[in-house]
Amino acid sequence: MNTKITEYILSDEALMTLSQRADIIKNFPFMQVVKPQNVKACCNKSAEIRKANKQILDTLKQTLLSMDAGKKELLHRLLKVSQITIYKSSPRGIQKHVI
Repeated sequence: MNTKITEYILSDEALMTLSQRADIIKNFPFMQVVKPQNVKACCNKSAEIRKANKQILDTLKQTLLSMDAGKKELLHRLLKVSQITIYKSSPRGIQKHVI
């Protein structure tokens, strides 16, 4: 069955999962930089790691948003979706972007 999902919300967890798929890495080598780190919620080191992970994911989201139309279409085909929604942090709060 080859069905196409209408909308795909690209959450942080979904980005981490995509960064481990061989077909995604082959076509989007910059996705390899996502290396999730384990964090414990009780110490300052964990807060630093969470902040670093957030910066990596925000940079990755910005890279995805700035891709040319051909690369965006390829990502749509690989994910079998017609629309990808990305929520990204900004100084004015969370912004919704649709590609």
